Amino acid sequence: MALLAANKGLLVTEGGVETLLGSMVDCEESATVASAACWALSVLAVVPAYRDIIVDEHGVVCVVNAMKAFPTDRNVLEAAARVLVLLAYNNNHNQHVIAEAGTIPILCDAICNHSSDSFVIERGVRALFNIAGSSAERRRECVMEGALSWGMSASERFSGYDYPQLDNVCKDMMERIDPSGTLRGKLYTIQGELVEVKAKQQKAFDGIQRLNKNATRAEDSRQAMLEAQEREKEALWAPMAAAQTAIAAAEDEVGRWVVLKEETERELLDHDQEVERYMAMMAEKRRALQEKAVSQGNKAADAKRDAENLQLASANAVESANAAEIDLEKRAESFGSDLDANPKSVEGLQEDLRGAMNAERRLMKDTFLIYQL
Repeated sequence: MALLAANKGLLVTEGGVETLLGSMVDCEESATVASAACWALSVLAVVPAYRDIIVDEHGVVCVVNAMKAFPTDRNVLEAAARVLVLLAYNNNHNQHVIAEAGTIPILCDAICNHSSDSFVIERGVRALFNIAGSSAERRRECVMEGALSWGMSASERFSGYDYPQLDNVCKDMMERIDPSGTLRGKLYTIQGELVEVKAKQQKAFDGIQRLNKNATRAEDSRQAMLEAQEREKEALWAPMAAAQTAIAAAEDEVGRWVVLKEETERELLDHDQEVERYMAMMAEKRRALQEKAVSQGNKAADAKRDAENLQLASANAVESANAAEIDLEKRAESFGSDLDANPKSVEGLQEDLRGAMNAERRLMKDTFLIYQL
């Protein structure tokens, strides 16, 4: 800032004002740029000749936009208010331009929102003092926006503060916007009435607080009673609930037993049916075996009869064979003397003997087969 103060003329002639205002427009979202640019403008505005240049370059609009963009940044508000103080100092045209830009309500809002910041209040009150000037309209606007009440409030709050010029600035501003003191008298009266109203409000609030406490205690008591009743109800209903639970469990158990019984009955029925089918099958097999046994017995009886018949036939055949053999032997003896004379008769006898022996063997074979059956 010292370098800037030493080169103010060069800065203005080289387009420094336009550059500062352009930076505020280009970096409109930066509080740091806005604060630095406002401080630089305030240094330039110390020179009366440069004030008109700043106003002509729409510097008022840029400063007001910065205050609107950063209403809670004390650095921006303090620097911007300092620029407005210098631009409006003893310059009716600039005062009009600044007021037309909507600066008065913004300054009053800044004082209201930073009511504990003496530096912001001091800059804002000085700006209002210079902007109001000699214009009755601007003074009335200051009064309508609450500048008078805020000035009185700041003067009372910071009367013993280590910033004595703040009290003087507030009094000067109130003298300018209310030269007759009529408004201040009414305001003091209103403030006194407000104090009484606030006291009554506080008393009513305290009464309401007591009522709320009593209501809270009553509600707590009612809640405690309800909880006690609920506990008693639970104590009374607990046995019944336990009984109902036991009944429900018994019913469930009975239901399970019923289901088990039905399943068992179905299984028994299936088993009985299976047994019946098995018994029927066994009876059928027994009948078949009996029929087979009867058939085999009949076959055996038939075979036995056949065997007996064959045995009898065999015995008869043996006897016949023996008789034939004896007969043959006799015939052989009787015709032994004729063997040499009649050889053909011998051959016929031998052939008959072989036939008899073959018949005997066949009979023996049939008898063996019959015994195997």
